[in-house]
Amino acid sequence: MALTDQEKRKIEEEERARVEARKKIEKESKGIGCGTILVGILVFGLLMMVVVGLIIKISPSTYNSTPTSMMSSGKIDVSREQIINTMVNYNFSQKETLNGQENYMAQNKAIKIQLLGLEDNLSSASITDILRESETTLEERMSGLTDMINFAKSIDPNASTWFAKTITNDHPIGDLKPYEVSNVISGRKLTVIFTPGDSLTLGITPAN
Repeated sequence: MALTDQEKRKIEEEERARVEARKKIEKESKGIGCGTILVGILVFGLLMMVVVGLIIKISPSTYNSTPTSMMSSGKIDVSREQIINTMVNYNFSQKETLNGQENYMAQNKAIKIQLLGLEDNLSSASITDILRESETTLEERMSGLTDMINFAKSIDPNASTWFAKTITNDHPIGDLKPYEVSNVISGRKLTVIFTPGDSLTLGITPAN
């Protein structure tokens, strides 16, 4: 399928932003004795903010969301297929049941995804971007960020907007400070857990 003009412009803007961000970090890190791990984290943090900013810029500002009162108790009202059809670059496979629930998982480079619960209505879903330099490259971690945004958007566009705002504005990962923060959106509890140099996770669970 051919890319639209908007999608082409987005790709071009992201590439230019990545190049400029790398140049800036490399320039600022010279002569101050930064270790490669710290510089890598800083680069990732800055590039993450750039890319997420571009994603928010082209995203719609209003959405239709499911009221909390209409949500199924103990479920997130998202089917397994809904997420799998969005995460097309991942091969999901069934694993051993976890706490008596169906357990599907997938991994692609820096990203790990887990879907728990019934096929037509999951009880939880999570996605993790592995930030450990010994296991993943900067490009893989950056690609993983885009996947995290798409994952959140497949559940609720408001979820992706909140997630992006959390890691760039409210609790910037560039600050290199670990945190765990939650919010309830459309009857679902969203939790972001950031451990510098290790991982960034977005978990979706029922709010009721």
